[in-house]
Amino acid sequence: MKAKRNPHLDSAARHGCGAAAIMGGGLSSIFLKMKKQFWLAAATRISDLPDELLCHILSFLPIEDVFAASLVSKRWRSLRYSLPNLDISEDRFLGRWRSSYSFIQLVNAAILGRGIHQPIKTLCLILVSPISQTWLKAARDLKVHNLEISVPLGTNVPCTVFTITTLVVLKLCNATVTDAFSSLVVHLPSLKVLDLNRIHFFKRQHFIELLNGCAASLEDFQAKDISIYHYHLDPSYKGKVTTSLSKCVRANISLAKMTKYFPGYYYYSINLILGLDKLDTPLFPNLIHMELKFGGQVDWKFVLDMLHHCPQLQTVVLQNLCDLSIEVWPSTNVVPKCFSSQLRTCCLKNCTGSKRQVTFAKFVMQNATLLCALTIFSWPGMRNKRILQMRKELDSCPRSSATCDLQIIHVPR
Repeated sequence: MKAKRNPHLDSAARHGCGAAAIMGGGLSSIFLKMKKQFWLAAATRISDLPDELLCHILSFLPIEDVFAASLVSKRWRSLRYSLPNLDISEDRFLGRWRSSYSFIQLVNAAILGRGIHQPIKTLCLILVSPISQTWLKAARDLKVHNLEISVPLGTNVPCTVFTITTLVVLKLCNATVTDAFSSLVVHLPSLKVLDLNRIHFFKRQHFIELLNGCAASLEDFQAKDISIYHYHLDPSYKGKVTTSLSKCVRANISLAKMTKYFPGYYYYSINLILGLDKLDTPLFPNLIHMELKFGGQVDWKFVLDMLHHCPQLQTVVLQNLCDLSIEVWPSTNVVPKCFSSQLRTCCLKNCTGSKRQVTFAKFVMQNATLLCALTIFSWPGMRNKRILQMRKELDSCPRSSATCDLQIIHVPR
């Protein structure tokens, strides 16, 4: 006996199959339309934001993405020239579009396309080709405050960068200050942060002129891997050998040799470059934090000279204190002024436990009256027996500060 068919179910099934067929045929077009409407609505909502907030949002994007986003509306095209921060990376750009010509066009538009009433607050240029002086002149006219430049090793840096009077922060990496000019004109009256990383000076006086040109305002000085070709000053040089950096409160100086990076350029101890032996007043009269990283063997006289030039020093970090095989501890009874009134923290990193390193640690403990912490990090993989021996020797050393805490931390290989 056949079961009776339900006409209502048959009708529903027919309508369902028809709907499925319709959706199957036009599904992609419907979703594309919905997606387009969604992005148009999102763009409209974003475009409704105030210019100031919209510029803030766009400033988090790489410059190439900002110009791509500006195609959404005419309003965005004008805003791309109002962004306070420009993040420009040639390597990143070439990895996506692989066209040097397009990159130059982009930078020209981003910097040269601005009006004088559209200043730049921060400009970051990470380049794999030489920098254009035209860009720097435009940045100077646009009153840039923070400037970061990274170029291929050995690339000459245009002298324009040293005459941007509005600069507050200047970071240079891999650049060379060449002998194209006999003297370096430096006028950086507002500069507070100077960060030099693998910078090569053809003449010592160029380095001195750079510091003298910002000495009145400099607060933070970072110098890593500085090399100089001609150490001796030109007979015609009439400027000061060095000057006191009276406002500098933080310094991080790496004394690594640079000959492996740039053959023909030589490393000279910072005390010779700065002329510490000829300076009557402290180089860093208000410095409170100093870090020195040594890339070779240590001149202990230089370490003491630097401490003498920092009467307000509260924290000192010394790394890679490798002794000269022929050097003896300087015979001096003069204790740095900071030891008696300021020094709170002393840290020695990559310590091998050599005789002169232990002598220096004792010198600190015996003379730093306000010392709170002396922390020593061992050389990676240093034997426990040597660490225990160093600990025993330092524990028996009298301490000028009753609150001094001695820690020797073993660093595994």
